[in-house]
Amino acid sequence: MSVLDVVFVIAIITSAVTAPFLFMRWLTPKFIFGVAVVVGLAIGGLSTWIAQFEVQQFLDAHAHGAKVSINGHQMQNPDAIIDALKALSDLPAHHSSPSHKIGVEIYDHSHLV
Repeated sequence: MSVLDVVFVIAIITSAVTAPFLFMRWLTPKFIFGVAVVVGLAIGGLSTWIAQFEVQQFLDAHAHGAKVSINGHQMQNPDAIIDALKALSDLPAHHSSPSHKIGVEIYDHSHLV
């Protein structure tokens, strides 16, 4: 478990604990709740950015001469698929079928993803 995961869990627990106190006149629980929510959202965004950055770094480092298989089938045009993966960016979430996973394996002489 990484440090970001621990901070995120602590932020969620803190906001859950302080949520019942939001209706009191005390300012401290509201401040703690707000900070916990903001920290949780920031950590979530940062971890997403880090994951996307690591994928881009991997694709840039291992893309030349790599082989690609999708759902176990070897693809004939791996360079076009890798270029398409490099072009992926953030979009508003829309999950038409989140239970259907597409397995993409990229491998060169020594690495497999």
